[in-house]
Amino acid sequence: MITDVISHTIYFSSIKITAVSGSRYLIGGNDLAIEGEFRWTDDVAVGTGYTNWVSREPSNGGGVENCMTLFDDTHNSSPGKWNDVRCFTEEFAICEFKL
Repeated sequence: MITDVISHTIYFSSIKITAVSGSRYLIGGNDLAIEGEFRWTDDVAVGTGYTNWVSREPSNGGGVENCMTLFDDTHNSSPGKWNDVRCFTEEFAICEFKL
């Protein structure tokens, strides 16, 4: 869950180490329950304190973009920004878990 600039920097730094040029990474947010209300996998609302969407996103392109991705540092002019994509699109993923 990305809730502030520090957690965003940690996520973004991890993909800079492993990124395949032009990649997107699923980051665990979606609006599958209620369109337009993005929530993290632990049910905390996205935007509670921090967001980093690409300009004019989320767009729900074609009415089917419900999962959140993070662009790597080579992606267009939006490195580190969030975008909504189709949930069944094959992407890399960043997972967060307690040890």
